[in-house]
Amino acid sequence: MDRDKSWPKAVSVIGNGPKDNEVALYDYQVRFNRPESMPIPRPETPKAVPAFSQLEPPDDSVLWVNNGKRSNKSLGFVCEGWMANAELNDEFAAHAQSLSHSLKQWPSCGLTAVAYLTPLVSKLQVTQMPLLPSLIRPEALCPRMPLPSAFHNWFGERRLVFSGALEISPWPSVLLPCPAGGESTPSDRWAQLLALAQLPRQQGQELLAFLANVSASSWLEEATPERLQAAEALFHLDRQHAETCNWWLYDFAGSAQADAIFQRLAWCQQQVLLPSDDR
Repeated sequence: MDRDKSWPKAVSVIGNGPKDNEVALYDYQVRFNRPESMPIPRPETPKAVPAFSQLEPPDDSVLWVNNGKRSNKSLGFVCEGWMANAELNDEFAAHAQSLSHSLKQWPSCGLTAVAYLTPLVSKLQVTQMPLLPSLIRPEALCPRMPLPSAFHNWFGERRLVFSGALEISPWPSVLLPCPAGGESTPSDRWAQLLALAQLPRQQGQELLAFLANVSASSWLEEATPERLQAAEALFHLDRQHAETCNWWLYDFAGSAQADAIFQRLAWCQQQVLLPSDDR
């Protein structure tokens, strides 16, 4: 990165999740995956600007971090606007490569940016970034078309946040209330879940329907860090393979059931990995 540019002391990182009345506190902002209809921002050096008082800051105080697909790359990032240059793209990609060793998957733009910026700025606000997109397939989606978000290990990204592995403090939108619904069940639910990919499809469909109705408190009774991490592979697709055992991510009913399980396990992960004072 050009050394005549330096990061300001305070930056707001704004994801694409629900707003939930969150307001950006700082003028300099990082956003993700600029809509194609939005004009490309001017890549200028940041300027001193007054306190945040408008819905959208000027172009020269926003950095857009886009997935590499914008430049026909399967991986990597394309940055636009404030602070953007080819060297920053490379630095983001190198940081993502490091994160991928723990995730067994390429990380999202959001987690990469937060992990990259944490040691560089003294005040980092993260909003609208739950790291928990829905796994439910729209009915109109072609049966052989994957959800783009299914290629990230969101469960693993949340693990890195909650475990302190990245020296990142959890931010408000990543914290979950206890999911409602479901019933208490006998033990062995974890063994059944982790064996799901080995079952014939019809038997797997029956098991998914059963597990989707297990309450969050029942999952928590036997949740361990090891079991939670082992379950990560069930909720994303591997970029390196054309075939997958995770058929439920291509099935409308199965994806809805998997999403119900995912939401409850994500809450369990938070309870298991976070100290009680931070929940």
